[in-house]
This record gives sequence, structure tokens and C-alpha cells, in this order.
Amino acid sequence: MKPNAFPLLLSLIFLLALSPVGHAASDSEESKALKAQRKEALKERQALQKDQNKRNKDAIADFKSHRSDYKAQAKQLVTDLKTAYELKRVSLNAEHQARIAEAEAEFREQWTAMLLKQRDKKETLEVIQEEAKRYAEALFQLRKQSALELHQAELTYEREVNAELTGLDRDMLEKARSLGLTAPLEPVLATPIGGVLTEKEEKWNEKEETRVQKLLEKNLKLIAEYEVGTKLRQWEIDNLQEDFDLEWKEKEELQALDSQISFFTQFAAQSAGNAEAQQQDFMKRLSEIQKERQLIGIKYKKIRDENRIKRREAKKQIRSNAK
Repeated sequence: MKPNAFPLLLSLIFLLALSPVGHAASDSEESKALKAQRKEALKERQALQKDQNKRNKDAIADFKSHRSDYKAQAKQLVTDLKTAYELKRVSLNAEHQARIAEAEAEFREQWTAMLLKQRDKKETLEVIQEEAKRYAEALFQLRKQSALELHQAELTYEREVNAELTGLDRDMLEKARSLGLTAPLEPVLATPIGGVLTEKEEKWNEKEETRVQKLLEKNLKLIAEYEVGTKLRQWEIDNLQEDFDLEWKEKEELQALDSQISFFTQFAAQSAGNAEAQQQDFMKRLSEIQKERQLIGIKYKKIRDENRIKRREAKKQIRSNAK
């Protein structure tokens, strides 16, 4: 080996040994820089998330304060409308009672006259029964008409309430929109640093999507009653109409039987001296009528019970359809 070859070989070995160490040092510096950037980005995301949560909380507090004003205003509106409705109802009741009292007095007078004629054998039992049925039907129609007028007054009141509250509901929804409670919040997502997301950053993004979704659901739940208020109140008004129709359908069936009960009871009292066989026929017929009344009551109770269950589910459905 030449004298100057050995130092050259040592230099090559030294350079080869230093080369990997240089790359490792460079990679280490780059890794530290990325970690520092990710750490800083995390702090920024946490700060943004905290600020977003605070702004949403403040918006909810503002909305709830507005809701208190809404409730006070709604209560006053309903009170004013209810006072006017109740005064009208009192007036209608007085008018109806006067008309019914007059009709009943006329009926009693004519009924007594017929019974006296029957004693003189001038009126047959069939004729008296037919007349009693006619008078009972006339009184029934008079009561039904009175009830219908009261019912219409109630529907008018409920519709006025619905109209007023619908306006207030719109105000509440507009307030919610202005506060940003009806739209989803923008998720504070981690973005790739160094070209990729770390496992922690991926989990952060998943949790962030869940966070904003839960906040939106919570906000929408807060305003749901104002979304469905009009529909729910109109549904209740429709139920009032359905209940009224059902009530008077039942009363109509019962009225035909009640007129017979009234006839047989009064006629039996006026004919106490009649033959025992006739009295027994009266009692037998009364027993049959009472049984028919019970069956009618059972039928309509079943309908009302079914309606109550169906309405409970329908109400849930209306509420669940809120945006």
C-alpha cells in the first residue's frame, strides 16, 4: 500500500459512518417540527370549540329569555279571548235554558191534557205514546241546537287562540333562526399536517362530528313546540268536533229509549189502577229498555277508549315530525 493511501481510506470510512447519523438528525428535527405544529393546531381547535360551545350556550340563554316573554304574552292573549268566550257562553246558556223551559212547560201542559183524555177513553195508548215521542224528539232537537251553538262558540274561541299563538310561534322560530339555533354548527376538524392525519386527529374529527350533531338535536328539541304548535292545536280542534259528533250520536240513540222510559214511567204512575198484567208489561218493557241503554253505553265507551289510544299515538307522531 502506498504511504498516502491509508489516510484516504480512513477518510472514506469516517464519511460513510457520519452519513446515516446526519439523516437521522434531519428526520428528528422534522418530527419535532410536525409535533409542534400538531400541538399548536390542537390548541387552536380546542379554543375554537370552546368559543363555539359558549356562543351556542349564550344563544340558548337568549332564546329561553325570549320564551319567557312569549309565555307571558301568550297567557295574556288566551286570558282575554277566554274571558270574551265565557261571557258569550253564559249569555247563550241563559237563552237556551229559557227556550227549553218554555218548551218543557208546553209539553207538560199537553201531556196532562192527553192523560185526562185517556181516562175518558178519548185517546188510545198508541196515540198518547206517539205524541209523547214527538214531544220528546222536539225537546231533543232543541237541546241539540243549543249545544251546537255553544259548540260553535267554543270552536271559534279555539281557532282565535290558535291564530294568535301561531303568530307568536312564528316570532319564536324567527328568533331561533337569528340566533343560529336551527342550523348545524360547523365542526372544528383537524386537517392533515405533514400530509396525513394521526390516529388521535381522526378520533378528534369523529367526536367533533358527533358533538355538533348532538348540539343541533338539542337546539331543535328546544324549539320543537313552535314548529308543530299550529298543527297540534288544529288537531285538538278537530278532536273537539269529532267528540261533539260522537256525543250527540250517542245521545240520539239514547233519546229514543229515554222517551219510552219517560212515557212508561209516567203512564204507569197515572194508571196505577190498571190490570196487573198491563203493569207487568210496562215493567218488562222498562227492563228491556234499560238493557238497551247499557249496551249503547258500552258501545260508545269502546269507541272513546279506542280514540284515546289512537290520539295518544297520533300526538306523539305530530311531535316527532318537528324539524
